[in-house]
Amino acid sequence: QPERFPIQIADNLNTLGVIALDVNELEKAEELLREAIDKTQHYQRDHLLLSKIYDNLGFAYYLLGRENERLSSYRRSISIAKKYQNGKFWASNSYLNLGEHFLNKNQPDSAIYYIRMCSRERIAVFGERHFESSAAFEHLGISFRTIGIYDSALFYFEKALAPYKDLVAGASSNAVYGNEDYLLSIILISEKAQLFIDEYLN
Repeated sequence: QPERFPIQIADNLNTLGVIALDVNELEKAEELLREAIDKTQHYQRDHLLLSKIYDNLGFAYYLLGRENERLSSYRRSISIAKKYQNGKFWASNSYLNLGEHFLNKNQPDSAIYYIRMCSRERIAVFGERHFESSAAFEHLGISFRTIGIYDSALFYFEKALAPYKDLVAGASSNAVYGNEDYLLSIILISEKAQLFIDEYLN
């Protein structure tokens, strides 16, 4: 008898896989995420849910130290997400993860390419002055700072801070400037301050 809700089951398996990652049960996480992929593909080969699962699997491979499989998973996530009009956000997550990979590998040109792809997708979904776009701009600022292009780094740090400035400006009316928002804004201000220190030292 066919299962009534195969995609819901797959999504639940994906959630369990993420929980396993959170508690450092890495082999169990990989097993659950692989099962979620199989369950989804049994229903539909390139279902959009697969983009999210492959992105999580990429993070599992990162923690397991399996870099080639990690990059392959992120790229698979993107290739599926790009088939869907509403897949831009899922693609953006994997673009950002690829950018972080190359930034950590001290390959800023590749990092900038993938993070720009992330920012393009997030702007298309959320607009420029949104917290999801801010994360991409922050990474672009860090990437340009790494290669000593300080004007571009400052430009992107300012764009990253924009939604937090909007939040402060609206705090007296509807917006609530919560603890997490405050901490993230302080981190961005620290990144911007480090930019001036790096520029001075160079």
